[in-house]
Amino acid sequence: MSRLTHTSFEAEHRSNQLSDKKLIFYVEGFKDVPFYEKIIKIVLGNKAVKYEIKTSDALQGFFGVGKPAILKQFKELERLGALTSDFQDKRTVYLFFLDKDIDDFLGKMIRSENVVYTKFYSMENYYFLYGNIIETICIILCSSEARVKPVFECDNTIWTRKIAEKLKMWALYCFFTQKYYPEAKSYDYKISLFHPENGLGEFSKDEFEKYILEIREKIGKEKFGALWKTEEDIVNRIYSLGNWDAIFNGKWYLPLFFRDLKNICEKGYTETQVSFAQIRSQLISSLKITDDKFGELTSPIRNIVEKNK
Repeated sequence: MSRLTHTSFEAEHRSNQLSDKKLIFYVEGFKDVPFYEKIIKIVLGNKAVKYEIKTSDALQGFFGVGKPAILKQFKELERLGALTSDFQDKRTVYLFFLDKDIDDFLGKMIRSENVVYTKFYSMENYYFLYGNIIETICIILCSSEARVKPVFECDNTIWTRKIAEKLKMWALYCFFTQKYYPEAKSYDYKISLFHPENGLGEFSKDEFEKYILEIREKIGKEKFGALWKTEEDIVNRIYSLGNWDAIFNGKWYLPLFFRDLKNICEKGYTETQVSFAQIRSQLISSLKITDDKFGELTSPIRNIVEKNK
């Protein structure tokens, strides 16, 4: 580690210790903050515990950005034994919130009370599994349930299943490449086939075949066939159990939901009247945070607070 990185890390850590915040939460990016802040507020309730939510931006780039950055921050704090520290009569406790991605399938999950993973592939999966889709549509389109339900009859489970089934081959491809060829275009939302700039979730089979051909050439035809069959069986089993969200990137739902909004919009509505940010904000607002649905996120916060009274 360079002296600059070490110095920057120490400055960030000391700044956290000197602040009046007891709990320091790190999340991957600024879009994560509203979701986790809602959960934290529900868990803490009336407890007089000061906290701060930080993103990888707070690390000033010396560990990179996003998930890799806050993982490095965690590992450095762990190395120093500083995940919980006392300084000048004040205790500082760190908690890191991470998208699970497919770290569980890759054997990469960190076992620590200071690291919290989503149950599903990403934070966005929660929006579409547990957010009130109908209410969100009504508010965004300034309409009513009576007018919306006849043209959008799906509940959350039906809608997410429909999307997940449609994109099952792409999910398989991404799952496969993360294991055997991680540099390939796959889960990264910004380069996937389903980024809004690439057609709002329209699946290009021709483009997909090009990706498959590229991977087959890299791995070798015979080896590719055997590995693909193995991973296909795993994905089929995951889907058959209704657990597709364990490997399905929740960010893919967003452009497809946006597309469905356009299809059911009222006369005179234009796509410039709604943004992804509005959809995300409304879905988060509609979430009912309960332990039965969010326990993997709420329990670690509660445990840390109780342990460090």
